[in-house]
Amino acid sequence: MTIAYGESVALMGPSGCGKTTLLSILAGLMLPDTGKLDYWFPGLPSTDRLTAAIRRHHVGIVFQSIHLIPTLTVLENVEIPMFGVEKSADRRLHRAREVVERLGLSAFADMRPHQLSGGERQRVAIGRAFANRPILVFADEPTGNLDTVSSDHVVQALLDMASQTNGSLLVVTHNPGVAACMDRILTIVDGRIVTNGAKAPARLGTAS
Repeated sequence: MTIAYGESVALMGPSGCGKTTLLSILAGLMLPDTGKLDYWFPGLPSTDRLTAAIRRHHVGIVFQSIHLIPTLTVLENVEIPMFGVEKSADRRLHRAREVVERLGLSAFADMRPHQLSGGERQRVAIGRAFANRPILVFADEPTGNLDTVSSDHVVQALLDMASQTNGSLLVVTHNPGVAACMDRILTIVDGRIVTNGAKAPARLGTAS
C-alpha cells in the first residue's frame, strides 16, 4: 500500500481483521514482523521507521480512547505536543488558540475534558494531533462512539485541519459514510488488503 502526499485514506474491514494493528505499525507504535516501511517527508531523507523526533514534528495521532489529560484545559491539551518543538511560549499559545478557534471550540478553551461532550472531546484530540502542523496524521475510529451530528463535525474537523498543511490522513473506521468522505478506501480482511480503490457511494452519517 502507498499513501500519497496530501491524500486522505479510509481503512475499513470487520472487527479483528487487523486495522488498528496496521495503523499502529504505520504510526511507528509497533514493529512489523515482516515487510518494509518507507517514509518520505519533504526536506528529509527517506527512512524505514518513524523516530520520536520525526513523530514529534511531522506526525499526528488521534487515538480511539482520546487520552486527553483531565487536569488540563482544552487550550492546554492542544498546546501539550508543542513543548519540545516550539520554544516560544507566546507562539505556542497563539497556535493553540488558532487551532481551538478553527475547531469551533473557543467557548470551551478554559474548560476541562469532563465538562465537554464526546464530540467536543474528540475535536480537542484532533486539535492536539494537528498542533505541530503534521503532514501525516493517523486517526483510529475517531467517530466510533459518536452520534451522526457529532460524527459529521469530527470528520469535517479532520479534513479541514489536514487541508491546512496538505498533509496525508489515514482514518480507521467502520462507518461507510465516514469512509466516503476520504479520497480512497482500503479494505482489509484477515490481515490482508483486499481492496485498494476509490471512494464508495455512501454519505456521511450512513450507519455502519
